[in-house]
Amino acid sequence: MTRRSIAGIACLLLAAGAFAQPATFTYRDPASGLVIDLPAAWERTDPDAVKKDMIASRERFGGPAAAEAVRQHTFVLFVMLARPYEGPARNRPMLSCVATDAPPGSRADQMGNILDRAIQSTFGRFERDAVISKPERFEISGREAYRATIEAKDASYRFVKLLQGDRMIDCTAAASGPHLETVERALASMKFE
Repeated sequence: MTRRSIAGIACLLLAAGAFAQPATFTYRDPASGLVIDLPAAWERTDPDAVKKDMIASRERFGGPAAAEAVRQHTFVLFVMLARPYEGPARNRPMLSCVATDAPPGSRADQMGNILDRAIQSTFGRFERDAVISKPERFEISGREAYRATIEAKDASYRFVKLLQGDRMIDCTAAASGPHLETVERALASMKFE
């Protein structure tokens, strides 16, 4: 082989690597049956520590009864944070899924309205310049699910909500730039076994 052909092959290999998908690992939640491909390079935070923070926040803003409801009925499946990342901590790309006990009598077709109310009560009040979509119905493994998006000045947000058995599954992603494609690919990989 000549130097020219070796250099040509090297350029082709480098170009192919530039378009390769980031490495992922498959997360499986045995309780809900959720299966999702997550970015392998990202940092996985401790679900128990996240739940502890959720309880403290709920107690501070909602009181002891609200904190107890989170303690008993909320299950943090995972929280992933972009790595490597340089920038303000509040803008760090993330991807999370949480399961919550559904109220008795909950139906799959109610999840879109619940998602819309949750988004409006948070982003609708605080992100005045954000573009908020209405939840749209789609299917994940034959199950009725809802997704919504928010385009804000500092990031894009993606939400997926569905009823799986007696639990509501809520997945949320926040990202911008190249990380947005990563979280969208992860959410698109969701399925149930």
